[in-house]
Amino acid sequence: MWAVLTFVHVYLFCFVVVLWSLSRSCLLEDTDTLTQILSYHVVGGAVRSSDLTDGQTVDTLAENADVNVTIVENSDNSTTFRVNQAQVVSPDVMAFNGVIHVIDQVLVPAGFDAAAFLAECQETSSPSASPVPAATLNIAETAMLNEDLETLVTAINAADLLDELSGDELLTVFAPTDGGFEALPEGLLTCLLDDTATLARILKYHIVAGEFKSDSLADGQELTTLDGTNVTVSVQATSVFINKALVVEADIQALNGVVHLIDTVLLPPDVNVTEYLENCADGDDDNTSAAMTIRAFIMAPVTMLMMVAIGVVFPFYS
Repeated sequence: MWAVLTFVHVYLFCFVVVLWSLSRSCLLEDTDTLTQILSYHVVGGAVRSSDLTDGQTVDTLAENADVNVTIVENSDNSTTFRVNQAQVVSPDVMAFNGVIHVIDQVLVPAGFDAAAFLAECQETSSPSASPVPAATLNIAETAMLNEDLETLVTAINAADLLDELSGDELLTVFAPTDGGFEALPEGLLTCLLDDTATLARILKYHIVAGEFKSDSLADGQELTTLDGTNVTVSVQATSVFINKALVVEADIQALNGVVHLIDTVLLPPDVNVTEYLENCADGDDDNTSAAMTIRAFIMAPVTMLMMVAIGVVFPFYS
């Protein structure tokens, strides 16, 4: 069960980190310590900034570990919130199952010796070891931890394709970057987030059954997607294109296949964007709030990592 879904019935108060100051490599290899640290950023209950008081102590999901809240009223009538030594830089980011407060540094539980942890990690790690060993995450998890795929992860959640990308079947995913989604015609992504059937079809047009690494792609090759239509591979010198999308990063290995990052969203040949947008504009706007809820899933990779890691510890917390 994905952490995002595991917590559907639980309100959470998350201190989400924008600066990852500890060694990610060591923590990703020590999931028990990683889980303890990330659990230290999560509190049961939807606690908004207006609910916090100066000097308040808040229990976290980490065992026997709480955080201290400091509130300072500034001369310009603004208010500064701190959690331990971390400043809240963006409070009250609402999600369907709670609230997020973005902070500017990682919270470390009392008693955790970061210097000793890093020293021990460096002694036991091979110099040539990869920070994240190959094929330890499935395709969905791999996307969640890639900072260039936040919009794709949002779309995957909206289209209910998490299970399909987390299964045992080998897949090849041509994953559009955030920049690729930004290049879509204005309003198209919003319409698609409201029209999850079409969104799912477009996303499946980026997925091929089987594992096709870059060395198995050839000029003129056609690959049948899960949408049932084909994409065409073009090789020009050292560049590889899928239809007209450039592969900007190839061969990101996952447990259940391989991911290639592309710079453009692929659209099935029978999708008429102009007509689709006209129909969308003429449609009912009552689903706007639903789309806003879906878009709340656009989170920093560290946030996704938090949810995955905590889900490992509390898989039945629902």
